[in-house]
Amino acid sequence: MMRSSNVISSWNCNSLNIDKHAQLQCHLAQHQPTIITLTETKATPNSNKTKFSNYITYATHASSTDLSQPTGGLAILCHPSLCSSQPRPDLSASSSILWVETNLNHAAPSSSRLLLAVVYWRPTAPHLWQKISQSITNAINTNIRILVIGDFNAHHTDWCTSTDAYGSKLSEFCDNKNLVVLNTLFCPQQPTNRQSTIDLAITNHPELFTDFTVDNHHNLISDHFPISAHFSSSRPKPHPSQFHSKWDTEGKDWGWFEDVLRQKLRGWRIDEEGVGRSKERNHSCSRKNSREEESGPEFVQSLEDSAGSRHEGASPVQEARNEWRRKIREARSKSWQELCESVGSGRGKLNWAAWRRTLPTDISPTSNITNEHGDLPNNNKEALNNLASLSDETKLSDTKEEKEVKHDAREGCAAHDEQDEQEDVKEQSYVFKWEEVLEVLQRTNTRKAMGPDQISPHFLKYGCLVLAPILAKLFTFSWRHGVLPQDWTSANIHPIYKGKGKSKDNASSFRPISLTSVVVKTMEKLVVKRLWSRIAKSQLMSLHQSGFRHKRSTLEQIHILLSSIQSAVRRTTTHITAAFLDITAAFDRCWREGILAKAYRMGIKGMALRWIKAYLSNRRFRTMSLNEFSEWFTTHSGVP
Repeated sequence: MMRSSNVISSWNCNSLNIDKHAQLQCHLAQHQPTIITLTETKATPNSNKTKFSNYITYATHASSTDLSQPTGGLAILCHPSLCSSQPRPDLSASSSILWVETNLNHAAPSSSRLLLAVVYWRPTAPHLWQKISQSITNAINTNIRILVIGDFNAHHTDWCTSTDAYGSKLSEFCDNKNLVVLNTLFCPQQPTNRQSTIDLAITNHPELFTDFTVDNHHNLISDHFPISAHFSSSRPKPHPSQFHSKWDTEGKDWGWFEDVLRQKLRGWRIDEEGVGRSKERNHSCSRKNSREEESGPEFVQSLEDSAGSRHEGASPVQEARNEWRRKIREARSKSWQELCESVGSGRGKLNWAAWRRTLPTDISPTSNITNEHGDLPNNNKEALNNLASLSDETKLSDTKEEKEVKHDAREGCAAHDEQDEQEDVKEQSYVFKWEEVLEVLQRTNTRKAMGPDQISPHFLKYGCLVLAPILAKLFTFSWRHGVLPQDWTSANIHPIYKGKGKSKDNASSFRPISLTSVVVKTMEKLVVKRLWSRIAKSQLMSLHQSGFRHKRSTLEQIHILLSSIQSAVRRTTTHITAAFLDITAAFDRCWREGILAKAYRMGIKGMALRWIKAYLSNRRFRTMSLNEFSEWFTTHSGVP
């Protein structure tokens, strides 16, 4: 007899009639799941549909005034020899959600408590969401691990291929309550019925579950596939890269955050005695994953405590801002509903223009990306590894000319002539002033994404008065010694689908967007100011260079081209030739040794050149999609 211990399954049976009752009875006898939940049983009061041998049943009957056509109906079946259970009617606020408290491990009942809920959110009853969300909130407040499983009838690109109003509400609720959708974590975009992904499992402790599957091979016949969450009674520690943290920064009291930050960082200093020890200290300033069981450094813990806690009594300005954002969300939901209704409002014909607007944007699943041999991946992580390995194709071969330039670059970084020594003396006396660091921090764009260190730009902007003096010392130390912590040379690559007509199983159909640490981005802005003065002295910058220059734009090139064409037209005996170049993966193919050699020729020497070399060296990246990451890959060409 097959036995599926440590499994919590769920099945939308769509009316538990005699045939489906027999199917489920055979399934329970063969597989023996620890718990199985049922939705849409359509069982009437005093019905024995949900009774099964060897299982304890908790059920609600169908909610309909016309019992000839009942709808809904929930059931939770618990195997008494595999887990103990008891009902929780205090949490079941409506007939659309049913709660049971279970102990998944008889040997350690106190550490294996789980509040399990089965949900059926009917698409024809959107008003039930308020009761369902309040019920889940009450369960979270008990400080017991929860798992909410069932048919949500909600679409969102985090777990599905499209988004609707219900999915937006559910996704926002999960973000606010720090809940994780297991579909997103283990098998995103995998359909749970014949059309889309609407049967979900949601938890606040994803480390409890080792796997989540959509069981489309089982003999339970319905318009929905059974889903199964596989748990471990020993609670294994999750992989640090398995979860992508998301800070809750909306409506926080940042004045209080600044006070806590000042208290925690009092007496902070850099150990000037050794570069290695300082690098380790700098590296420890990155935030550890919020799902790790180990506590992070005191500095990191202070950020989590101060930014992750709500300050009681929000100001009138904050309340007004929150109300405004709430109305914006309601307006967007209403607009989405009107758009969906307009799809079929063409007098029996489909409104194709409205239908195209409902399609997902440039977010596209990356689970089918093949490797260099054209083989499909076995899982999502392997697909992300295939995408990351594309960077190896951008490596450049060493020609004779390239070897000479590499030699010049190495000599430039190592050589110290008289002029370099004089510049080093000047650089030793130069420090990054905390006032200029403060100016950059105050202009930090809080809408920018975080890097691998998970430090939010909100921390830099709203803690700028405390962090500016510390970062000024940290930047000065990095500049003088030519060292950077590993977090500053790491990047998360977010793939963006290039558009229609591109093959979604080809890595070249995705545009890589590099997300680096917001701390090193702050230093980059300060370094650019320092380098431009040297470049201006060299007078080697072309007058026609418009890109990446202050108060210059590539529109100038268009005006120059237009002026040249008009001039050639006026002179009938003159013609003009134009060549347009579009280099594939230009930034990914940048030759680092060549960059260093050209920087040396333009007057960037001494500490400046050594810092740039350290900034371009030892770089690594990993691709990310939703809550999954690839392995770390090193890159030897390109710029961040």
